[in-house]
Amino acid sequence: MIIIISCGKRKLEGRAKAKDIYIGSLFHQKLEYVRTLYPNHEFYIISAKHGLIHQDKVISSYDRVLPAANNDEYKKWLDLVTEQLKDFDSTEEVLFLGGARYYTPVDEYFTGKKYAPLVGKSLGGGKAYLHNSVVKNKRKKIKIII
Repeated sequence: MIIIISCGKRKLEGRAKAKDIYIGSLFHQKLEYVRTLYPNHEFYIISAKHGLIHQDKVISSYDRVLPAANNDEYKKWLDLVTEQLKDFDSTEEVLFLGGARYYTPVDEYFTGKKYAPLVGKSLGGGKAYLHNSVVKNKRKKIKIII
């Protein structure tokens, strides 16, 4: 399974591993979801600047948002991500945590089972989904131990 998390607006200043540079609450909820439900599983981050990057790739802080879908810059970004995705088997199962515009190239490239629980949800709905999923998973583990 390939896990892809969309980036976040808030970032640390300077350089850090991709998984550490994004400091917003939604990004941290996505991390907690992955670490709770898929412990020790590597993941990738889909970035407005870098396209698809491994969680441990060291990057510098940047200030860039994904352009509107009908924009030439968005089309360039789509081309970049589509090219990067060619490193993956298109039949792989994918878990995607992010919004619809970031999901577009992932959805178009992968032909296997795709799970994108945040696509179409509001910010609050996405945060609630992530929180409830983590809590539910932790409760299951407690019941198994008892």
